[in-house]
Amino acid sequence: MIRYYVHDFLIGNPILLDTHEKAFTIYGCNIHGQILDLKSANREVVSSQKIVGLIRRLSKRGYDYRNNLVIDRYIYTYFLTDDQRAECLHKLDLWKTDTLIAETNCLHDAVKAMCEWVYENKYCWPAEDKEKERERLLQYCAVYLDRLQAS
Repeated sequence: MIRYYVHDFLIGNPILLDTHEKAFTIYGCNIHGQILDLKSANREVVSSQKIVGLIRRLSKRGYDYRNNLVIDRYIYTYFLTDDQRAECLHKLDLWKTDTLIAETNCLHDAVKAMCEWVYENKYCWPAEDKEKERERLLQYCAVYLDRLQAS
């Protein structure tokens, strides 16, 4: 089983899913295609209570897709076991727009792929500036990954 999945989240920012620790992190990025909060990202662990609550909601006859939390789709897909999914009356599919950026067992590779994807897809300045700025803007990610590997 692969541990880390990175997706393009609904709001246009990447979401990193850790299936081993059942945790997700949503990252913010700027108009230069740079992740702003690599060091201070808000990581949330999905407790067994949250999973039980999701199963309970998905087991009700009157379940309304319009009212479900967007994050529920990721929890259902990556954190629930096959047995837990079988308990649910409804299933939550990822949308076609939920772009998969990376899947790997290495956090370093997942973060690097995420940073490069954001830079390639979210940069809002002229193309000639983009190539000129590439190394500088991805340097922040490289320094973070170096520190991550050192620890």
